[in-house]
Amino acid sequence: MFPYIKSYQVFECPSNKVTPRYWAGYAKMGLGPIPASYAVNADLGAREATPGGMRVGLTEAAVQAPADTILFTEIWDTRGPASGAPSFHTVNGQKVADGPETQIYSSSKNDVCERIPFNIHQGASNYTFCDGHAKWERVEATWTQWRADHVEVPGNPTVCDKRRGK
Repeated sequence: MFPYIKSYQVFECPSNKVTPRYWAGYAKMGLGPIPASYAVNADLGAREATPGGMRVGLTEAAVQAPADTILFTEIWDTRGPASGAPSFHTVNGQKVADGPETQIYSSSKNDVCERIPFNIHQGASNYTFCDGHAKWERVEATWTQWRADHVEVPGNPTVCDKRRGK
């Protein structure tokens, strides 16, 4: 897609003074590092669907209300360098830094609250929906927009309250 986009700036929120993460890109082609301020709604792109644990996404037709379902949004990377506390996992006995988060999980309201950078857009964030429109909303207004079936995300948003200083 890069020959059509021709600019890395489209991948970076201009309001966020600290880009959440950078992707190495296609080094062999001279592309990268590429800024990444956005992440996909994991309910659409990474559902646990197979017995072997392989994650698969929904088809476009499976999204019943595309105008009311979040496709992607901005992210505050909770495990990358911008978070100040990168996390690690072990591969063949070697400590390896976790890659940046590319999806926002909605298993609980706190999962969402930990990842939405609502401190840079007047207490809210920008969301792009499956039908292509974008909207500015407070995270608390999105609880039924994360799931394709529009079931409200469970739990109490204690992390949102803490981040807002309540």
